[in-house]
Amino acid sequence: MDSQMASVMANHATILGNQAEIELSIRHQHQCIEDLKREVAAFRAIVHEVRDIMAAMHVSFAVFKYIAIVGAAIVSAWHAIKAAWKAFW
Repeated sequence: MDSQMASVMANHATILGNQAEIELSIRHQHQCIEDLKREVAAFRAIVHEVRDIMAAMHVSFAVFKYIAIVGAAIVSAWHAIKAAWKAFW
């Protein structure tokens, strides 16, 4: 009976040791997943900021484009009026 009890106790100790290692691995994996979630949230915030900046730049580039078109039209009209003024007077 002593030999069987020693065998059972040894198996029990091995199982408890394995369980402790598994628990440690699961805690480590959980911590890694939580760190990854924090990193993803930080990257998501950065992506939203960049997206907002790009949208603002898109709007300002559209405004600048129309300002350039209107400016070019005014300059060309001015040169046309000046050329007509010199030609007729």
